Amino acid sequence: LSRIPDLNRRIHDNFFDLGGHSLLATRIVSRLRDAFEVDIPLRAFFDSPTIAGVADAIATARRGRTNTETVGITHVARDGVLPLSHAQERFWVLDQIHTDQNVFNLPSTFRLIGPLQVGPLRQSVDDLVDRHEILRTTFSSIDGEPRQIIADKLSVEVPIRECLGLSEAERAALIREVFLEERGFRFELAQGPLLRVRLLRFSDDDHCLVLNLHHTIHDAWSLEVVVRDLVALYEAARTGHEPELPALRVQYADYAHWQ
Repeated sequence: LSRIPDLNRRIHDNFFDLGGHSLLATRIVSRLRDAFEVDIPLRAFFDSPTIAGVADAIATARRGRTNTETVGITHVARDGVLPLSHAQERFWVLDQIHTDQNVFNLPSTFRLIGPLQVGPLRQSVDDLVDRHEILRTTFSSIDGEPRQIIADKLSVEVPIRECLGLSEAERAALIREVFLEERGFRFELAQGPLLRVRLLRFSDDDHCLVLNLHHTIHDAWSLEVVVRDLVALYEAARTGHEPELPALRVQYADYAHWQ
């Protein structure tokens, strides 16, 4: 610490002024929970986004704690009514209000260079949906309240669009065109699926994979998980081996119930 200049001033530096954003803030709050065994509301972090402010919030949370352990996230039964998380509730309400807008789509495009086996790719998408319940989730109103509905099984189509003989500039323009199409697609939260996958084939060793997910089931943080697991599942399907992925102790529905 003695090598850090003006440490006292730095504990008052604003997290967002330094380039922080809501996704990183969520990660910080999660790590604070693990490190200090207290729950700091995300709102508290936004109100005081400094080291000094967070330290005060931790102290306040510890003083208000009535037991020695925080309640962790555990698996809950899927045979009852499953609530939405706070974030999902906000997206659901806004989707009901803005029925003519598609502002909560999160499309991504990935250029795949090298030989690609379409069969294993399609298998890996199905395996990904099997692995993560949130990708099989829809949202319906039950007695006036939004609830999660998790399908036991869901198959997601992976249509292929043949785009042979295009120049690099034409390929880039097409990728942008498809991206904008996906951004404008209207997901139906009560029907699903809330995940779309498309494949553009430019040649045998040049493809573009397009993923589009609704914000109720996806964010920038979870994109890392989706891509990591999809790659592992594709390699397993391609080679005929079991995927090297750990079992999931809890899923997003468990987090929503805990919250």
